[in-house]
Amino acid sequence: MATLIDVVRIWQDIAEDHKQIRAFYDKRLSEVDIPKLADDKYPLLYAQVTEVEIDSQSIAYSFEVVVAELVIEQVDDELNRILHETQLICQDVLAAWAMNINYSASHSNYVKNWNINYPISLQPFEARFSNLLAGWMFNLEIVTPQGIDFCDALYAN
Repeated sequence: MATLIDVVRIWQDIAEDHKQIRAFYDKRLSEVDIPKLADDKYPLLYAQVTEVEIDSQSIAYSFEVVVAELVIEQVDDELNRILHETQLICQDVLAAWAMNINYSASHSNYVKNWNINYPISLQPFEARFSNLLAGWMFNLEIVTPQGIDFCDALYAN
């Protein structure tokens, strides 16, 4: 059975292995608003779990995902370039999940049987935190097998 920690580790691996993503956050969206966050931490990937749904056959982890880039000049050409590049990063991240790429040997027992639910809608944003960020937001549901096993349950006999 996969746990939230397992899923977040895969997110981290995806971010670390991508040649453009410079930082990964999974706690609070306010973390991307840290004034001292260096310019070399962008583009960033943010993925926070928003819901976990458990049924007899699967566990579905819902994530709010943001791919953001720091806007240096607020002009149309710059914003279009950032939206173009961050959209491609989103597509890379989704492809990594969809293809069930095994980023780490420690995850090999889990990743083969995981799925993501389609369709996935990307929403562009241009938001001013203490930094001006632009990019894409989307929700992703990652479904993992759920093996109900009362032998492993923590109950007294």
